[in-house]
Order: sequence, then C-alpha cells, then structure tokens
Amino acid sequence: MTFEQILAGGTFGCGGLLFVVVGVASFLPTILSRYFRRGSLPSDGIVTGYETEEDGENPTKYHPIIKYRDQTGAEHQAKVDGGPQKPFEINQRVEVMYLPDSPQAVWIEGYNPSRHLWLFGAVFVLMGSLSVLMGITIWVFRIPVNRG
Repeated sequence: MTFEQILAGGTFGCGGLLFVVVGVASFLPTILSRYFRRGSLPSDGIVTGYETEEDGENPTKYHPIIKYRDQTGAEHQAKVDGGPQKPFEINQRVEVMYLPDSPQAVWIEGYNPSRHLWLFGAVFVLMGSLSVLMGITIWVFRIPVNRG
C-alpha cells in the first residue's frame, strides 16, 4: 500500500466520521424535546410578547414570552426558544407543556422553530457515511491513487 492510498483512505474516513458526528449532533434538539415531553404537564398559556435576540451575522430570533398557570394555580412567565419569525399574535392562546420541577422550561405544543434541522443532519450523516465507505474501499481494495 502506498503512502497516497493511506493518506486518501484516512482522509476520507476521518472526514466522513466528522460529518457523521455533526449530523448526529443536529438530531439532539429533537431527541431532547422528546425526553422533555415525557415528564411535562399541559397547561393553557397566552403569548404576552417577544424577546428578540440579535446577532450581527445571523437573522434576528424572536422568542415568544408565555404566561401560564401550573397545576397548583401559580402563575409563571417563561421565554420559549424562537426562530426568525413571529409565529404567534400577542394575546394569542396556546397550549403549553411545562416541567413541574422547573416551571421556566416551557414548550408550546406544535411549535418547533428548528423542525428542518433533521434534514441537515440526515444529509450530513449520509455524506459522512459515503465518505467513510470510500475511505474503507480505498484501504481494503488498495485502489490506486494518482499523484496528479
């Protein structure tokens, strides 16, 4: 096996593994939201406003501020993860899920600002897997690599 074959196989393999790790990491918000929902309780809430998050390089994010009552009747106000748009009107009623032990941890039922993140992850996992497969193929079958 030549040095070029080792270098090409290792580069494809390591680069592919990096893509797979980034792709799998992008699935974490979905996995965590499913975990969060297991211990959460429902409540009716109302959108009282928005908190904006501005970053010079990224578009402004709008985080809905929700007011709701927990199972004991105590009133809470919480900021929800947001996205680049204002999906709710002020004073709009929404169904929320919250954690009884952490009433600031609130999820608006049916609202997911990062719902397309799974597509990004799937593409990265696919590209990374193909790259790892290419590296293994070069390594195992000793495919010649041109110095070109």
